[in-house]
Amino acid sequence: LVGSEMCIRDSYYGEHYQIHALSGHIFELFNMEDYPEYPSKKKGWDLDALPFFPKTFRYKLMQKTTGGTSAKKIFDDIVKGIEWADAVIHVGDSDDEGQVLVDNVLHYAKCTKPVYRLIQDSNTVDEFKEALQKMKPNNSPEYKAMALEGRFRAFYDWLYGINASRYASLKFGTTGKDCFHVGRVITAIVFEIFKRDYEIQNFVPQPYFQNVSKEGLTLTSKTTFKTEEEASKVADQYNRAGAKVIAMNRRKTVIQAPKLFSQNTLQGWMGKYYKMSPSDTLKTVQSLYENGYASYPRTESEYLKSEEKNKIKKIIQLLQGSGVDLAFKDSNKIFNDKKVIAHSALVPTGKIPDMNKLNQKEQIVYKEIVDRFHEVFFSEECMVHRTTLDIQCLNEKFRIQGDIYISKGWKQVKNLRTNDREIPDFQKGDNIPINFQPEKKMTTL
Repeated sequence: LVGSEMCIRDSYYGEHYQIHALSGHIFELFNMEDYPEYPSKKKGWDLDALPFFPKTFRYKLMQKTTGGTSAKKIFDDIVKGIEWADAVIHVGDSDDEGQVLVDNVLHYAKCTKPVYRLIQDSNTVDEFKEALQKMKPNNSPEYKAMALEGRFRAFYDWLYGINASRYASLKFGTTGKDCFHVGRVITAIVFEIFKRDYEIQNFVPQPYFQNVSKEGLTLTSKTTFKTEEEASKVADQYNRAGAKVIAMNRRKTVIQAPKLFSQNTLQGWMGKYYKMSPSDTLKTVQSLYENGYASYPRTESEYLKSEEKNKIKKIIQLLQGSGVDLAFKDSNKIFNDKKVIAHSALVPTGKIPDMNKLNQKEQIVYKEIVDRFHEVFFSEECMVHRTTLDIQCLNEKFRIQGDIYISKGWKQVKNLRTNDREIPDFQKGDNIPINFQPEKKMTTL
């Protein structure tokens, strides 16, 4: 087996198998100067040689991997392993990059043995056994497509990044360690950061006044005024005229549970409620994954594959003892193959950790992943009477919306999202008590 998973850091040898880890990329694309067709013979970067487009992209063995180990030793061990083996199992991450990462190694190792592709989302024994049963040849069309997509992205990033970075650095005179980094992703991000920073630095808040009534229902006028005197005159007019319900609508509706976590949504959630940085969140959930408590963390999806339904049923059974009443739901809002790019959404594996053996961050992140799973598969629906009131005051209309809960359903799991706004049982034609007063506010970005 040859894998790129971070949880496998060494080689392991058994009587009938060998496991070899890459610890990241061990091959990298040539630099410009490595290509024989590179037009410049100068030492260092040459503006006249730009832009440069290789005839054929080529890879070379790195000196060391991202983990600091010798790439040559890793490669040599894999070559020996391939010579010993009857077949090779490709266990790279089930995305474009993971496909290319291992494919490159097999290519330069001149592997002629049969190669099978293993795809798994959770680091558990049951998941691994199931993945072994579902293996396909690595030259199957879907894996060839993944490899082509991965190489295209790598080549495009190289062409854009290395040409643009050298050009910009030479123009600005910032070569060497202080070179100007330009890339497909970083350029757009840096520009947005600069634009926002410029807006913040040059923004000057301006005062204004707005009329607000807080008699029972809070009504805020959309009209703004430069002075308190102007606002006060209009407020008096509103208060003398009074307000009346011109329409009332109340309907029973189901509030859908949130989607399962992807890497990005989990990082956003942890940052919002626990002030945990994205890197800390990823590091923590990676640790949970390596210990078999959570599925693969680097996922862009909030959905599950349809083939995972039986697995989810088993997880529900394992988690039933946690005090939350769960029920399997066969819904395309949860299981949707079209919306799973590589890895499925983040879920607990059903393997229950000893919470005392987890560090504080692991405890928090694990609980959030489990709570989200509980919300999605909570047995009782969240049902409300959703009420909308349209209120008229002189020539201005106000719309107020709120919920009256029939059953809280999945909202019983957490209180973080509970911000209930209950509306009194007004009917069309009822007068609404009001007392508009000017409030001073400041403009914001």
